[in-house]
Parts: sequence; structure tokens; C-alpha cells
Amino acid sequence: MPKQKNATPRDARAGYTIYRDVGGDISRDDLNRKLVTAGYGPVSDRMMTHYRHLNDAHYDRYISINRFDVARAASRYDDLGSSPRYRYRGVGEGVRLLVAKSSRLWSASGIVTKLGEAGAIVQLVDDEAGEGLVATKVRPGDYVNLRFLETGRTEDGRIIEVDVKASPPLLEVQFTSLLSLADFAVGASAPMTKLAIRLRSDDDEGPVTADQIGRRLFLLFEIVDEIRYLANYATQSGVQGSSQYSPPAVVERLTVASPVETVLAVSELVRAASPFGLIAAVLSLASKIPEKRKAWLEGSAVALDNEAKRRALAEEKRLTGAMEAAIREFARFVATSLSQVDEVTELGEE
Repeated sequence: MPKQKNATPRDARAGYTIYRDVGGDISRDDLNRKLVTAGYGPVSDRMMTHYRHLNDAHYDRYISINRFDVARAASRYDDLGSSPRYRYRGVGEGVRLLVAKSSRLWSASGIVTKLGEAGAIVQLVDDEAGEGLVATKVRPGDYVNLRFLETGRTEDGRIIEVDVKASPPLLEVQFTSLLSLADFAVGASAPMTKLAIRLRSDDDEGPVTADQIGRRLFLLFEIVDEIRYLANYATQSGVQGSSQYSPPAVVERLTVASPVETVLAVSELVRAASPFGLIAAVLSLASKIPEKRKAWLEGSAVALDNEAKRRALAEEKRLTGAMEAAIREFARFVATSLSQVDEVTELGEE
């Protein structure tokens, strides 16, 4: 029996669309029959497992196995386009691409088929443009400038994926920073307000070091962005013109002093839903979780005492368990009762 060829990116994308449309309730044989009937190649058992992982992680579009694995292990900001937090919306706006190569510039016209805060999927207008794409040797990592023809906006980004086998070819672009979809007329922006937070825990004793503040800033911004994602997900923002969309938070002020303070511009929905008790717990957690690194002194490994290690791990487990329970409860409430602002505020205080 001849060995099955690997599915192309085009086949894999089509397969995930079918898989997701039926909620994952389909066998590989049935899915492959649908693919072959539609003119695509079949997928493997490994790809079916990958589809299940993508669906379980709430990805609304297909990304490759390698990108998925790297996204789960890489730094938070290495590939924002691989995070399910930044959902992509179907659009159809024309763009003009300008790719800078070492020897020359390559320009082409395309259509943004999907747009997210982190990036865009661009389909070239014809196969002739695809030939230029191949001849210029456009690769992932190349920098690109996108000029949106309807809104007149110009954005810089980096090419993440190139699919020359699609017809016409496709490019995935990651923007240099998160963009507000309201600037592209995708969803109506909610009213904005200020959210001020002081990054100091009640458990702090003595001076707070730079690494503590760095971890707290990172975790604080992560919480704010996660709340924003939950708010947008619950209200289905951008799907209908009447939906309120919470754009990315903007840092209006960051005071690097003692104590460190920051003021963010966020939507009123995010401000009302921000759980200050949870934020305080996370800031405290950042200073309590021990760093599990190997320490070396004059060529000899220095290990923690077994009893001290046991106590540290037990404390870490207790703190992380409490935080995860609070986040789950908050997410469940936001998804069902987000319109009840007073109750959201009460939950946050609790």
C-alpha cells in the first residue's frame, strides 16, 4: 500500500475548518472523504490529534503543529498571532503590501481575509503576484508594510507564514504591536476610562527589588489583557455593529518610583470587571513563588535542603491553586453575567 503523502498547509486549513464546524465530532475517515470530495488531500492521525488540541485551546483558525508547540513554550511576546486570546475576524479589505528584501523592494496587492489585533491573513489577488512572491524569495521573518485601502491606515509587521501552494498564495503577518479593531471599523469601541494600580503587596517587607517589580508588571498586564479577552468573548464584540468592543489597554503613565504605579486607559467594561482582590493576590504571588534554578558555586551544585524544598513547593501549590480557582470563578461569571456590573465589582472585591 503506497505511503500517504503529508497534507499541505492548504489541506490542513480546510480540514480544521470542517473539524471545527462540527465541533470535533467527526472521524478521520469521514473528514478525509469530505476533503477529497472538495478537492483537498487527506490528513493523518497526527493531524487529527493536532485538530483536537487546537479546538480544546479554542483556536478559531488553523496554525501548524510546530507553531502550536512553540507558542506553548515560547516567550509571551514572541508570536502574539499564535495566541487564541487574539481572535481573528473575517473581513475583505484591500491592501497594498511592500516587503523589504536586502536587494530590492517587492510590492503586490492583496485582500485581508482575516484581521485580528495581533495580525492579518492576506490573500494575494492573483497567481501572477504569487510568481513574484516566489521570485523575490519572500520568507517568514521578512518585514512588511501594509497599507489598508479603505481605512487609509498603514501598519508595519513581520511575515510569519508564506503558503505559495494556495491559489492565490497566502501570507500571515504579525503586527509590531496590538492594534485596536475599532480603528478598522470592526466593532464599536466601548467608552474608555482610567485604571490606576500600585504595584506593592501588603506582604512586602523592606525594599522591593527590580526583578519583583518586573514580574508584577508582566502579571498585571497579563491579567488586564485576559479580562479584556473575556469581556470581548462574552459580548461577541465586533460580530454585530451594536456590540461594544474593548480595545487593547494603553499605558498613559508608568511611574518608576517606590512604590511603582501605573495608569492604564481601558474600556469601562474592563475597568468594572477588574478583580482587584485577584490582582493583589497575583502581585503577592509573584514575590512568593521560588525560582527553581540550579545554583553553582566553585564548580559544585548547591541544592535546597529537602525539608525547605518541600515547604516551598507546598506553598507554591497552595498559592497557584487559589489563584487558578479565583480566575476560573471570575471567567465563569463574566461569561454568564457580564451585564451586571455591580455584581462583577463585588466578585472582584471578594
